[in-house]
Amino acid sequence: MFENLRTVLEQAGAALDAIVKLTVFLTDMSKLRDYTRIKGEFMSGDQPASSAVGVTALARPEMMVEVEAIAVLRAAKRQRRARRRRPSSHPHRRAALTRLAAAATSSVDK
Repeated sequence: MFENLRTVLEQAGAALDAIVKLTVFLTDMSKLRDYTRIKGEFMSGDQPASSAVGVTALARPEMMVEVEAIAVLRAAKRQRRARRRRPSSHPHRRAALTRLAAAATSSVDK
């Protein structure tokens, strides 16, 4: 699941450290410790805000976990350079921020 998040973020020009909020949906809350361990393998340092929600089922019956992430992205370098060349209508805004919501799902053997 974190590989999927990484891929989506890389396509947007960011990395996992751009994530500011994670929500995990688990069909078995006893697996929360496993989820936390796996998340730690992909995300070190300061952790984003997160929530864990127990659910009876997910979209596909074979799925046990779904992760939803919200990341804050900086504008592409090209866009930043273009802004430096022309006056901004918002002079106090140093970098344009874009909000990205990416959901990744993963099936886990029951």
